[in-house]
Amino acid sequence: MPPTSVRMYSRAFLREGKELLSLLNRQRYKEMMLAPLEKKRLRLSLLDMRFHLRDLIGSGHLKTVNTPTGLLVRVSKD
Repeated sequence: MPPTSVRMYSRAFLREGKELLSLLNRQRYKEMMLAPLEKKRLRLSLLDMRFHLRDLIGSGHLKTVNTPTGLLVRVSKD
């Protein structure tokens, strides 16, 4: 059984990822520019928003699209 601090960290990590996904799902087209998204704050987050974005992009939950104005982060339909 993992120590309490590890369990608390893993629960917080999953909760913060879900919070970021729900933030994007509330957007009209389920997408947002990367720069303003990185400036947003998650409630009670232990880690930086950039860490969660990279984690969700790497796991395939989010996709990035190059646009003339910068990177666009979009919720993956798969």
